[in-house]
Amino acid sequence: MLKKLGRFSSGVKEGARVMLNASGAALVSMYDKSANSVSRLRSTVLPTEQHRLEQTVRENTAKIHSLQWEIGMARTRKFEADSADDLELRANIVRVQDCENRIAEMKTRLAEIDVENKNLAAIRKAAKQNMKTAPASTAPPVEPPSSTSAAYEESAEILTTPAAAGSTPERSDTVRVIGRRSKKETTASDESESMAA
Repeated sequence: MLKKLGRFSSGVKEGARVMLNASGAALVSMYDKSANSVSRLRSTVLPTEQHRLEQTVRENTAKIHSLQWEIGMARTRKFEADSADDLELRANIVRVQDCENRIAEMKTRLAEIDVENKNLAAIRKAAKQNMKTAPASTAPPVEPPSSTSAAYEESAEILTTPAAAGSTPERSDTVRVIGRRSKKETTASDESESMAA
C-alpha cells in the first residue's frame, strides 16, 4: 500500500513539475513577443529624427507635385502682366523652389545621420570585439578609497615595520577579525595543543 502511495505522490510531483515548467516557458515566450511588439509600436509612435525628416521630404515632394500641376495649368492660359493670376503663378514657382531647397537640406541631414549611424555601429562592433578578445586578468588594480588612504597606509606601515631587538612590540591599531573555525581545524589545533602540553 505504501509503495502505491509513494508512486502516486511521485507521479503527482512529476506532473506538477512538468506543468510549472511548461507554464513558465509559455509566460517567457509571451513576454518576449509582447516586448517585441511594444518596441515596434514605440518606434512608430515616437519617430526618430530620421523618420521625421523622411516624412517631411515625402510631404514636400507631394506639395511640389501639386504646385507643378497648378503651374502647368496656369501656363496654358494667357495672363496679362502683373495680373492677380500672373502673381499667383510667380508665387507658386517661388514655393516650388523653397520646397526643393528644404528637401535638399533635409537630404544632407539624412546623409549625416546615416554616417553617424554607421560610425556608431562600427564603434559598437569594435567594443564587442574588444570585450571578446580582452583577457579577464587585465583589470586595473583596486586602489583603496581616497578618504581612508592615509589610515590604510598607516596600518600597512605598522604591520610591516619590524620590531627593534629587545624592545616591546608596538600594538597595531588595526582590528583582526577571527572567524569561526571548522571542525577539522578545531580538532587539529586541539590535538596540537594537547601534544604540546
